[in-house]
Amino acid sequence: MTARELIEKRIIDLNREKGLFPSAGCRALAAVSGGADSVCMLNALAGVASQLKISIIVAHYNHSTRGEESDADERFVEGIAEEMGLDFISGRLDPELMESAGTGSREADLREMRRAFLTRAARVKSAVRIALAHNSDDQAETSLMRLIRGSSPSGVAAMRPVSGSFVRPLLYCSRPEIEAFCAESGLAFRTDSSNADTRHTRNRMRLSLLPLIESEFNPRARENIVKFADLLRDDIDLLEMIAGAAAADALIERGPGRVSYRRDSLAALPEPLLRRVLRNSASAVLGGLAWRIENSHIEAMTRSCVSPGTGAETALPGGARMIKKYDSVEIVSEPQQSGAQVSSPRVFKAVPGIVALPEFGIELELRELSPAPRMAANDNPFTAYLDADALGDELVARRREPGDVFQPLGMKGEKKLSDFFIDAKVDRAERETAALLTASGGIAWVVGHRISHRHRVGGHTLRVMMISARPLGEGAAD
Repeated sequence: MTARELIEKRIIDLNREKGLFPSAGCRALAAVSGGADSVCMLNALAGVASQLKISIIVAHYNHSTRGEESDADERFVEGIAEEMGLDFISGRLDPELMESAGTGSREADLREMRRAFLTRAARVKSAVRIALAHNSDDQAETSLMRLIRGSSPSGVAAMRPVSGSFVRPLLYCSRPEIEAFCAESGLAFRTDSSNADTRHTRNRMRLSLLPLIESEFNPRARENIVKFADLLRDDIDLLEMIAGAAAADALIERGPGRVSYRRDSLAALPEPLLRRVLRNSASAVLGGLAWRIENSHIEAMTRSCVSPGTGAETALPGGARMIKKYDSVEIVSEPQQSGAQVSSPRVFKAVPGIVALPEFGIELELRELSPAPRMAANDNPFTAYLDADALGDELVARRREPGDVFQPLGMKGEKKLSDFFIDAKVDRAERETAALLTASGGIAWVVGHRISHRHRVGGHTLRVMMISARPLGEGAAD
């Protein structure tokens, strides 16, 4: 079997097994740099295009990092597309955008910008698949590099043949097989001079470490690393199914840049499963920055979940963080804000009506009940029954202030508000944002928590003011 026949057969087999190109008439964008790998991929895909019933568009991203050499690469790829009669689209690095990326890794920034261009190009050309020319040697290098760096098992499993719209037709073809394909077919290709720069970790891995391992320990090391990655990925797929079910059982809320779980449900999970739930959740919250999650982040989140206490925060890449509360664990992407939320006190009349408090995200409905009804126990923390005469004529809505004290219902003396929050297991963030309703005589109601003993309804009460709090804009209940 010739090198061309071997590689084309592997692409056909991989398409049958993994669904590289899901439907007849599928348009595929081939990412071609001009190197041997991508030139081989383009020609092999063209050779099986009629059998797979796909059409091909050639895409090239000019990184502009090597001056005239980069421009020559672009002209070379455009010439190949023209010679093959294929549509061509190109993009070029914006240096200003590169400077503002700021992830701390130039290679990572370039990779993300290239992927962003390919995604846009696929949308412009109505392509449903983007073919990348990663091969089995790339897979071995990536797995070993991530293992050494301390990545999670999912990171060590490295690349998949299909990742969303991205596919890798040559993932099970070696670099020597690809070079044989090009030589046999008489294909010209470009050589990137930066591939010899040993300042880059991957180049040192390819040029120094892997050859040393093959010569000193096992000549089939690359092949075995790729097989290990495949087996690990199969195990991971099963674990992902189990982790997805566990996360769904523990879920409280999920939204853009935020997810929260019941803390007791997470703490009850076996630790390996907990690590996977946390990693997946952090990856979803971080989006494009998920690649920056290290095993150290996952271990720190796991330790925090299973340890006692509350209020602890675990820093994650990109300003994200995990917050451990009394009853929940939240992973959020918003940068941490310092200090309490600032808002001016709101003064309003203690008369029946609706008062909107947008700075608190709530509205209050005041109803006067006269004569005072016979009161039963109130189990709704967002409805307060207060002695209207004890309240006085004006009410003030505000946030907590240093030194705040009040007499919680049922207690004989006053208590620091901060101590009340701690005893009531109110999360730290909620303490800063809680609405306080004050009247003559001090704090009358810590909204959502407790009323003041001195403003309670008793045998002496002539008029009752019922105050209900609800999210802003919900309207009064029937």
